[in-house]
Amino acid sequence: MFRINKKHRAFYKVIVFGLLIAPFILIIYNSVSQTLGPDPQEALLHMTGIWSLKILVITLLITPLTWIARIKELVLFRRMLGLFAFFYGSLHVVVYLWFYIGFDTALLLEDIFKRPYITIGFSAFVIMFLLAATSNRFAMKSLGKKWVKLHWGMYPLSLLVIWHYYWSVKINVFWPVLYGLIVLTLLACRFKIVKSYIKN
Repeated sequence: MFRINKKHRAFYKVIVFGLLIAPFILIIYNSVSQTLGPDPQEALLHMTGIWSLKILVITLLITPLTWIARIKELVLFRRMLGLFAFFYGSLHVVVYLWFYIGFDTALLLEDIFKRPYITIGFSAFVIMFLLAATSNRFAMKSLGKKWVKLHWGMYPLSLLVIWHYYWSVKINVFWPVLYGLIVLTLLACRFKIVKSYIKN
């Protein structure tokens, strides 16, 4: 069984933080150096969205890995991963609001009600915001058992994000379908593990 010594936990957290912030640094670098391609706005929208999804999926992997591989210390990184998924998701929303509708509330409401993939994406962001806002110890103590139920929202959240991704790409759906299969597999695995864990 792999264990992380308490003395080294801070070091590993710094490493994980560095890996999670690296895509943001790369995005800033590409923006400043003007190497985002012919449509920089679209590139920014895609990069921020896809990194939010990737980190979200990695976050979902934490619990199954702690049970399957018995690496309990992985839960130490779950909150950080979840908050970074929210960070990139927030950047994705800001890029859309800034470059596509100019922070126009009327246009935002029109998009939400008339463009289904925006409706799905906005719904996913609301859930992500609620999960991020309640990821602290105070919320855990205040909500009690309700906190666990609330944070099961990670799975419908992931499916909504993938659905949003699927509808937004329109033609090349390979990646959203692949991410969807991964999340569905993790969800099925989670239920199976929970059931066997209860029996034992």
